Amino acid sequence: MNIPSSLTIITGALAPDGGSVFLEALDDQSHRRTIMLDWSLAAQEFSATTLDVDGITVAKRTVEEAAWIEIIASATIAAQNHAAISPARKDAVTAGLVALRDNLVEKVRSSTHQPKKA
Repeated sequence: MNIPSSLTIITGALAPDGGSVFLEALDDQSHRRTIMLDWSLAAQEFSATTLDVDGITVAKRTVEEAAWIEIIASATIAAQNHAAISPARKDAVTAGLVALRDNLVEKVRSSTHQPKKA
């Protein structure tokens, strides 16, 4: 999988399923990238948490996953501009995206996100 040198996070969401995180970003080539961490209660219970980038699951505890996490952790935040959004609201959205980014990184680095034991 092509790992970009940088990302700019433009939108995101936290699912009410136990903590799954969705981020949408632009890479250094201005390509739209989707990042999804399945952190549902079921995924946590069965050690089935997954990090997907552009619909492709990244293997846990690999060099590739570590590279993605470093790129995500250092991603800049640029909440999408909308004419109707006030500067104060944009600041709140930006803070929310920072929290989502940091939450995703923390979860992937946690002991809950481990490969299944054989």
